[in-house]
Amino acid sequence: MKQFFLVLVLCSLSSLCAQELPQPVEHTARERSFHVLHYRVAVTIDLASKSCVGETDIKLMPLRPVFDEVKLDAANLQIKRVTLDQKELEYHAVDETLFVKLERAYGLRDTLDLHVAYSTIAPKKGLYFVTPDSGYPNKELEAWTQGEPDENHFWFPCYDFPNDKATSEMIATVHEGNVAISNGAL
Repeated sequence: MKQFFLVLVLCSLSSLCAQELPQPVEHTARERSFHVLHYRVAVTIDLASKSCVGETDIKLMPLRPVFDEVKLDAANLQIKRVTLDQKELEYHAVDETLFVKLERAYGLRDTLDLHVAYSTIAPKKGLYFVTPDSGYPNKELEAWTQGEPDENHFWFPCYDFPNDKATSEMIATVHEGNVAISNGAL
C-alpha cells in the first residue's frame, strides 16, 4: 500500500511539474523582399556626447520580380539622406522602419547600391556607451557594440534579422587618443 501511495504522489508531482513548464515560443522566419550581399558601415563615434554619425552602404539584390521599395530596420536614427547611384531618394520612417521609395521598379537580376547617411544619440541597444559612475568615478569613456541577433538597427540601418547573411566592413573614426578595435582583417 505504501508503494502504491508513493507512486501516486510521484505521478501527481510529475504531472504538476509538467503542466508548469513554459511552452516553447514559436519563432517564425521574417519575410524578406531582398538579400543583402554586403554592408559597408563608416561611423564616427563621439564618446562624450554618446553619439554616432554614420554612412552605411548596402549592396542588395531584390527577391521579388517587381521591387520598388526597400524596408530597412532603423530605430531612432536621424536619417539625413538616402541615395542610389548618387541620386537622392524619397524616404520616411515609421516606428523602427525606414521606407525608401525607389525611382523605378527593379527585378530579380538587379543589384542595388543604397547609401544612407544618418546619426543617433545614446541608442538604447546595439551600441553601448560606458561612462564613469559613482562606483567607478575614474573609469575611461568607451563604446562597444553587440547587435546579435537583432539589435544592430539601433545604430545603423540594416536588415536586422538572422535569416539573411552578408559580408561587412567597418570603418570607425574616433577622437585622438582613443583606439578602435574589431575582429576580421585589417
